[in-house]
Amino acid sequence: MKNLIGTLCAFLMLALLLTACRDDDESQSEVPTPEEFQSLRQTALDNITQTFELDFSTGANSFTSEQGVELYVYSCTDASGNQSTGFTDVDLKFMEIFDRGTMLVTNRPTVGISPSGEEGILISGGEFFLDATQNGAQLDACAINATIPTDLTGGVDFNMSLWTGNIDADGDLTWVADTTSGIEMDTSAYFVFTDEFGWINCDVFWDDPRPRTAVTVETPTDYDETNSAVYFSIVGETSGLGRAGGQFPIGQEAHFIFATAEDDDWRYAVQAVTISEDEIVTFNLDDTTVVTESELIDIINALP
Repeated sequence: MKNLIGTLCAFLMLALLLTACRDDDESQSEVPTPEEFQSLRQTALDNITQTFELDFSTGANSFTSEQGVELYVYSCTDASGNQSTGFTDVDLKFMEIFDRGTMLVTNRPTVGISPSGEEGILISGGEFFLDATQNGAQLDACAINATIPTDLTGGVDFNMSLWTGNIDADGDLTWVADTTSGIEMDTSAYFVFTDEFGWINCDVFWDDPRPRTAVTVETPTDYDETNSAVYFSIVGETSGLGRAGGQFPIGQEAHFIFATAEDDDWRYAVQAVTISEDEIVTFNLDDTTVVTESELIDIINALP
């Protein structure tokens, strides 16, 4: 009997030790390097990249994207100023983003610069990237007409205007008003006219007349802006995503989202917040969860 009791005790002790070790391993996450975090974002961009082969000699210079955007490409010029008539083997690279989950994993939030020079969140009718090469050589420019269905972002907003994305040395994108391109609209579509490569966006500033306050965000130890990011989404606005920082309307309901890399996956946490004066939002590593890219996109898009 004593041997049996001793054996059971030993077994229980081993089980407890194994459980303690497993819990300890799960609570200890290896802090990602900035390069690992940026690599995860680049993978997300690669995953939404579409390519189309154009042949101007046969008139094959239009296409429809995966989400239904119709594009007509014309009047391209190469680095020597040659026109696109007769161009063959033209490869167009195209990306489209309509949801805040994809905005997050690609680091393409809708943060715009107001006329007064302050950052503010934009509500998007679609973010797009365009670039074109011929036989591997960069083209100088192309005229592009895009027809963007308004139902991709919940219907038409007649206050929409066009914005250009500027990416800084850290890879963060900020939108500025585009005064060289054009946009028209009806209830079914936005009609965009541009001759610029890079990122463009149909946007309108989100505004709220309530008094504002600063929000301080505290991230886990050893996590900063180089190896993680904190975004926020506004309750009720599904096609806009902001970066933490700046001023927020007091009483606004929002979700703050901490995101970082965990090997080839994402580690994240979400906090629902009703903004109060001098709000402080604190993220602890113990509150985070590891998910795949597609799972994180679905989680963020499911937020109210």
